[in-house]
Amino acid sequence: MRKNGVKAVKVKPDLAVLWNNKGAEFFRHERYAEARVAFSQATEIRPTLVPAWYNLASVCVAEGKKEEALSKLKKAIETDPDIKKTVKQANCFKALWKNKDFRRLVAN
Repeated sequence: MRKNGVKAVKVKPDLAVLWNNKGAEFFRHERYAEARVAFSQATEIRPTLVPAWYNLASVCVAEGKKEEALSKLKKAIETDPDIKKTVKQANCFKALWKNKDFRRLVAN
């Protein structure tokens, strides 16, 4: 296996969690375009992988794409409504806290 799991992702592209982890690594290094690709791959492979939708929304916020972020968060919350509390408190979504659609989305 090569550094950072690159080879593993190429050998077993069906592993959505691996794509999600790779995206998280790109995100940590502010490589948003690459993070977006990795998180999108994870959601294509496993549409029910809530962390990938959450992370994809984080990328959208970092890129200033608030409406797209809301769309990704909606997918995460539809899949697992229990994530609302986490989303409400996450600093990565601070730019959305005053947005009425965001507040409606995370309301109980």
